[in-house]
Order: sequence, then C-alpha cells, then structure tokens
Amino acid sequence: MKVLIFLCLLICMQSPLFAQFKPIAESTEFEEPDEGFTRVLQLKNGCTMFFHVTIKSGISVRLFDEKYKGKPVRNIQPSFGKLKKARVDGIFEINGDATLLVSELEGKSPVLYRLIIDGATGKLKKEEKLAELEKLGFMRKRVTLTSNWGVPDFKVAKDPHSDNYAVFIYRASESASKRMEVIHYGADHSELSRAYFSILNDKYKHLTFFDMAVLGSDKVIVLASVNDEGKYVFASLEKGRYIFSIEELNIPVNRDPVSGILKYNQVTKKMMALVYQKTTEKRTNKYYTSLTAVDLNSYKMDDVVKIQAATIDQKSKEIFGKKNDFEGIPQNICINADGSCSVMLEQIEYIETRSSSGSVRLHSMLGNVGVIHFDQRGKQLSSYLIPKRQYIPGSWLPSFYVASRGTAGQELFWADQYKSFGYISAPDRNYLLLNDIDENGKHLKKGKVTTIRTVTSCDLFGYPLEGSEVVPSRKMVFGEAGKKNDHDLGVILGADYLTSLNRYAALKLEIRGRRKRVKVVWLQPS
Repeated sequence: MKVLIFLCLLICMQSPLFAQFKPIAESTEFEEPDEGFTRVLQLKNGCTMFFHVTIKSGISVRLFDEKYKGKPVRNIQPSFGKLKKARVDGIFEINGDATLLVSELEGKSPVLYRLIIDGATGKLKKEEKLAELEKLGFMRKRVTLTSNWGVPDFKVAKDPHSDNYAVFIYRASESASKRMEVIHYGADHSELSRAYFSILNDKYKHLTFFDMAVLGSDKVIVLASVNDEGKYVFASLEKGRYIFSIEELNIPVNRDPVSGILKYNQVTKKMMALVYQKTTEKRTNKYYTSLTAVDLNSYKMDDVVKIQAATIDQKSKEIFGKKNDFEGIPQNICINADGSCSVMLEQIEYIETRSSSGSVRLHSMLGNVGVIHFDQRGKQLSSYLIPKRQYIPGSWLPSFYVASRGTAGQELFWADQYKSFGYISAPDRNYLLLNDIDENGKHLKKGKVTTIRTVTSCDLFGYPLEGSEVVPSRKMVFGEAGKKNDHDLGVILGADYLTSLNRYAALKLEIRGRRKRVKVVWLQPS
C-alpha cells in the first residue's frame, strides 16, 4: 500500500508535464503479453479488470479495487482449452461482473462460449456454450481481427447505456430463412427474444447483415441491405417477439451497399446510421459515406448527409502536395454528450505481395485520419486532419474495423496492437490518440511522415480536437520518458474510457533501453 501511495504522489508531482491528461495512478509492472488477446475493463463501482486471454494458458485476470490496489492474479482454465482460430468477441460489464464472449474452432466447427467472471474476486462464476455451428468446408475460413476474409459467424453488441446485449449468428449452410439469427439477452443473461431472419415477405429473404444496436431490454435494431436491390433496411426485434419487422431507409440506391454501423443518440432519441457505398456507374470506382438519423417510433429519417471532407482534403494537399487527395474510409462514429457526433475517416492503402512459391499476401498501410464534427441536425461544425502512416503486415483492414473492436479483445499480433488510433469524447473536448515517433510531429511542415513499421521508437500522443487549426497540435500523453531510447506506448484499441468518472484506463508499455515492461495506468482527460 505504501508503494502505491508513493507512486500516486510521484505522478501528481509530475502533473505539470501533462497538459492534456492528468495521471491518477498506475499498477506495478509486469511482463508484456505477446500473444492472445487483452482488454482493460472499468466497472461502474470504480474497480478495474485487465484480461489476458492466452493461446495456451487460459485467462489471466488482474483485478484492481476503486483505490487502484491490485489483488492477486487469477488464472482461469476454460473448458475450450488451447485456442486455435479464436476471437474474443466481447468483454463488458453485466450486473457488476465481467462477461466474456469467446468464439473458437472445435473440430472445424465455430463455437461461441460465454464466461461470467466475478467482478469482486476475479473468479469464474459460470461458463457455457451458447452456440455451435456446422463444420467449415475446405474453401471456407473464419474471419479474425487480422484477416477479414472468410465467414463472419458471430457478432456481439452491447448497449452502452444498460446491461443488455445481443448475439448475431450466421449459418452459411442453412436455408435463407434460417441462415441469420439474433438473440437478445437481459441483465441476468436470460433470453429476451430470439429470431431468424425469416421474413414473411419474400422481398427481404436475402439480406446482408452489417451491424446491430441494442436498446435496453426493449429491442434490437439490425442494419442490413437487400441483396438484389441495394437498399438499406432496419430490422427490428422487440422484446418477447420471434420475428423481425422491416423498415426501408431512404438512402440513395444507385450505389451498392458496402458496410455500415449504428449508434443510438441518447439526446435526440434517434438511431444514427453511418453507411459506406460504392457507385453502380460503370468505369468509375467512387465510394460514398453518408450519415442519417432515424426516429424509431415513426421511422422518419432526417436528411441524408453526404460526408464531405473538403477542408481536410485541402489541408492534405497543402501539406503533402496537390496529388495527395484525402479519400478516407469510414471507421467509426462517436455520439458526444450534447447530442452532436464525430465521424472518423481513415486513409487505407492495400498492398499485395507474392512469394516465390506464388502465394499472395495482403497488407494494409494505415494513413491519415480525418475527424468531422456535426451538430444534432447534421450541420458540419469543424474538421481535423491527423497525419500518420502505419504498416500492418499480413492484415486486410476494411471500413469500420475500428468500430468492430469496440468491446472486443485486442489481438496481439506482431506488436500491431500499438498501431491504428483511439478516440475519447471527454466532457470538455475530444481527443484522438495514436502511437508515433516524435520526429513525425517535427517534420510535418516539410510534408514528410515516416512510416511506422516497428514501434520501439514510438510514444503515445494525444491530439485535442478543438479550435480552428485543421491539424491540431499534439503532446505526449505520458510525458517525456527520459533518455533517448526510452519510450512509453499505449494499447489504444484495448483501452477503456469510463464516462461517469471521466477516467481513461489503458495498458502502458514502458521501453527503457532493452528492457520492456507493462503497467495498467489510469488517466483523467482535461
């Protein structure tokens, strides 16, 4: 306890170095996880849990009380044993405990497990198999966080405002009427409703699932498209029902739906839909991102807003040259406390390499990020450009990959958990976070951005998104590490921001020369 108090006092003494984030506390150091999945979860009672779902050794749980004091590490041995082609589809709090939804291949059959871990002790309270699908054929493979080719067998959505959640199940070999299923769960993990996409009207028999949002115990809204017509639809599953109701969205249909996500706006009481489409015009390769809001009582839509990044594009050309257009792919939408929203776009270049044997590998080059703020009515308020360049080998990252990792476990893969970007909607301002080398901030005026391939020379930077400067200034979140070869990074997509306490918790990697150790840290955005 004396050590923890000393650390907190030491952090507070250093606080003038941190203009953006006030340090609160940090755990004792431990060895850096290098395989499996991790996530930090902050509970409503102020406690924090850090999960490491390993490939071979089960689940490691580190529990910290509301005063940041760590309890003995728990090692859980689930029945699924050694992981092969796993995903951690969700880690979130339900009724004071942590709920983990882990999917895996067992004998080539995708299986979804639910584990409930005691929020007070870190012990496993219950484990059960929720679903088991048919075996994958020779030509089929699972979608993972590092490979988006394959069959999206399970998807999990949690209501951020209640203890209700839903599971989407895709059965590729079934008939159209039983291919897709949604199960709605309540705060006690019991089923509130369950339904296949078996619509009485044949018009909606063939749908493509994109996303879903849970509205308490009342209903689940699914965003999908009609395969033959290119239309987006809302499929609503109400509590206690066993069939969906369908409402078409009046979004331009001369484009092919590619993807889309949903976020519920608590202030306006409307469902926000951010969609990504490709033009159907021949000899063109244009894509469009659009935003709209839907009243769920009348299903009346607000005007569809075409996302135009003209200010960001102008700044990109000013810095990097006239040929450097900003063509961002949509990644997420954040609903702010006042009912406004922020849309995040990211430039992605796909690279194909071929080995001497002829095998092909796909890679992703994650480029600049654009953030556009809108008011409640869809009027554009401000735009920001955050330059970066990060190489992700062996991964093909599509639109909305950032949103898809909302409550999922962060896969540890070639240190790529330190790449991409994070976003915080704090009370006074919003922040974008990314790990980068210090030189990229200094050389930006020359139009140069060094590609991040390895992260050993990076630090975590925060960009406050406010004011009129299109490219905001940035500062190191953890301050100067010390010596030349000392650096502090953060696992961004595996972090957790607790709105009620305005507290950000993340796994911090400290590099001190050749020595590497990690800590769980707690920060308060200013």
